[in-house]
Amino acid sequence: MEKEPAPSLDGAVVFLTCANGGISTRFIHEALACGTVRVYATARSPRAWDDDRIVP
Repeated sequence: MEKEPAPSLDGAVVFLTCANGGISTRFIHEALACGTVRVYATARSPRAWDDDRIVP
């Protein structure tokens, strides 16, 4: 069985809830690595991010 390629995120905007850390941090960085131009990361206690493309 052949594996299908992952969908492209070039130019996409991603909205991620529960972005407190852990796996959500990994999702954010993977999305950015795949071409996402902006990530809106929501959390009960928003944190500072080291990338201007991430909006808390």
